[in-house]
Amino acid sequence: MTHQPNFRVLWQHSLGTRAIVITLAVFAVNLWVLSFYTSHLLKVDMQRVLCEQQFQTVSSVATQINEDLTDRLLALEQIATHLDERQVGNPAVLQERLEQRPLLQLMFNGGVFATDANGTAIADVPLSVGRIGTNYLDRESVAVPLKTGKTVIGRPAMGKKLGAPIFSIVAPIRHSSGAVIGTLVATINLGEPNFLDKVTTGRYGQSGGYLLVAPQHNLFVTASDKSRIMQPLPAPGINTMHDRYMQGFEGCGVAVNAKGVPELSAVKGIPVAGWFIAVVLPAAEAFAPIDDMRQRMLWATLLLTLLTGMLTWWMLQRQLAPMLSAAKTLTRLATQDLPVKALPVTRHDEIGAMIGGFNHLLDTLAKREMALTESEQRFRHFVEKNSSVMLLIDASSGEIMDANRAAVRYYGYAWRQLVGMNINHINTATPECVARERLAALREERNYFLFSHRLASGEARDVEVYSTPIETAGRSILFSIVHDVNDKNLAQRALVDSEFRWKFAIEGAGEGLWDWNVLAGTVFFSPRWKEMLGFTQDEIGCSLDEWRKRVHPDDLARAMADVQAHLDGLTPIYLNEHRICCKDGSWKWILDRGLVVSRDAAGQPLRVIGTHTDINERHQADAERHVLEAQIQHMAFMDPLTQLPNRRLLDDRLTQAMAASKRSGQYGALMFLDLDNFKPLNDLHGHGVGDLLLVEVARRLTDSVRGADSVARLGGDEFVVVLNELDADLARATEHASAVAEKIRASLVEPYILTVASQGQVTIVEHHCSASMGVVMFVNHEENQTDLMKWADSAMYEAKDAGRNMVRFYTPNTP
Repeated sequence: MTHQPNFRVLWQHSLGTRAIVITLAVFAVNLWVLSFYTSHLLKVDMQRVLCEQQFQTVSSVATQINEDLTDRLLALEQIATHLDERQVGNPAVLQERLEQRPLLQLMFNGGVFATDANGTAIADVPLSVGRIGTNYLDRESVAVPLKTGKTVIGRPAMGKKLGAPIFSIVAPIRHSSGAVIGTLVATINLGEPNFLDKVTTGRYGQSGGYLLVAPQHNLFVTASDKSRIMQPLPAPGINTMHDRYMQGFEGCGVAVNAKGVPELSAVKGIPVAGWFIAVVLPAAEAFAPIDDMRQRMLWATLLLTLLTGMLTWWMLQRQLAPMLSAAKTLTRLATQDLPVKALPVTRHDEIGAMIGGFNHLLDTLAKREMALTESEQRFRHFVEKNSSVMLLIDASSGEIMDANRAAVRYYGYAWRQLVGMNINHINTATPECVARERLAALREERNYFLFSHRLASGEARDVEVYSTPIETAGRSILFSIVHDVNDKNLAQRALVDSEFRWKFAIEGAGEGLWDWNVLAGTVFFSPRWKEMLGFTQDEIGCSLDEWRKRVHPDDLARAMADVQAHLDGLTPIYLNEHRICCKDGSWKWILDRGLVVSRDAAGQPLRVIGTHTDINERHQADAERHVLEAQIQHMAFMDPLTQLPNRRLLDDRLTQAMAASKRSGQYGALMFLDLDNFKPLNDLHGHGVGDLLLVEVARRLTDSVRGADSVARLGGDEFVVVLNELDADLARATEHASAVAEKIRASLVEPYILTVASQGQVTIVEHHCSASMGVVMFVNHEENQTDLMKWADSAMYEAKDAGRNMVRFYTPNTP
């Protein structure tokens, strides 16, 4: 029976086998990587081309739908502009007007109807639908135009009378004055042939199609797949590309749809409706050609791999035959315990050079073995006679491999107990910490360590360890020398504790001192600390809560966070300002400082010392300064008598109004007012009564305008009113400004009943006063402030000259 060699044995013992397999593996890996890389590039390029084609297709459809919707929206608005209160007030006439518009039924297959201001249908084309008398105010598409006067494309929904999925385009019908008195509603029946048939009947590829989406309503408007019409969109997180499209992305990508099928999709927006249209194609169909090509490339790669393997095997077997013969000779010498001798060199090539080098190595190793034996004897003598504790520790496991006599005496274990013991049984640090430090020593990142070692008696002693890595018998060993420093550390800790206590006692003279034992949770509060809060020595205990419960609730979280940050070593010192409650219930601002002065071997804080400093007076001064600054700021921009904006603040308000007019294209108005018959009141009753009248005038002006408008006093009896964003049409804006001016004029002409208190007596003064007003309109930043004020002032003097108590508008022709 022929013995079949085991591949695992051949791999371990045959260089030829490894060379053949490795060479073949490198070639095969390169070949397969190239194959996969090429197929990947083909797929990426194919996806890019398909994406571009698909996006061009959906862009073309989106453009057509956007144009169709725009045409219908403009046509509906054009018809609505020719309807007014006469038709809305006479439904029969309105019905006749709609029937005379056959274009409406051609453009809107669901018909067209008109509603009054209450949203009730009053005319319908065709009449067969039966919508007259039905109220549509519950439909957002009708309610919004009635309220805002804007044409909208409504939310797709089921028609009340059609009983089919529809969406509406609704335009407002206006009164001749501009007020909205009804709506013209045009409907597109998605269940019947319409201009969206490109979406509902179109296909893309063999199994792809179109989707028309209204993202603002979270709804499919229509789709090639009829089951999706009027259905809600998938929830966020299901289809990653759909989530991007919902955020406004226009483009193409691959994602898994709600049914778990990968698909290639492209999206383009329809701006006029705020919708977007998507074209989708299953990825399996899109990438079918490239998948077939990849399959053929894989078969070709497999065939090349087999051919290459056979040729490589045959070539290497021939070249390595001399080396295999030498290896068999070496194996025979080792297994039959024959004396080692030089191998014969039969060929003067690379293999012959390798055998010659091996013969030289045998001679060198024999000399080194003799020198190593002598060195080990010297090292053993040095270790055993040395008085320092010495250990040999396995770097990977932590096992103690050897120990000298000094180590046996120090730890109190017999040599046989100590050798074989793991260093974790002696070191009091966690096994993870010890392993980490062993690794640092092995990498020669550190060679000095501080630990606590536990002796056989149970006593823990502080030690210094000097550890150096060495190699022996193929293993990494740490040669460690241990020195006991327990007594020295105790003395140093006592010295440090004393130094810190006295340092804080000296530097904190006149301040409150606290000393916190973190583990015990107790705090020493100095007499001065307690005295600052109004307490005696015996009225505050030693608990941390004695401080925490007195900190102001608004400051406690910040103070505790600062304490924790310092305990965690994130800040060099603890520093915080907070309010603390005194014995009498008052709050005092304290500057609290502290420092961790002691930590354990794991770095955890043991002791913190700090001081309290009274900074209450500084905080009170800061508060008073802030109040004074606010008062100065108010006085700089406000009239002290009427509390209206002064000339400086008026300039800013007028600048803002002119900028807003430029942005919106709506007119604003500047009114300049001067009181009539004001001087006689001052002359007769004095300036105090005149001031009372000015305050009342300011109140009436403020009550006569909107909150967005501005009223200011320039000085004396002169006032300015700025009206913001009245209307984009000059006539309507002027009409609005005229109405406000008349309202102000009527308010100011009312009698003034002024109560005057003087020397304990109360006098009632009735005074009649009016105002002359000049008004100038402005828009789009075409004028500057100086010109506006000059023109309004000029118009005001025209009102004075015309007999007072009048309003005059400035026109460019005014002299």
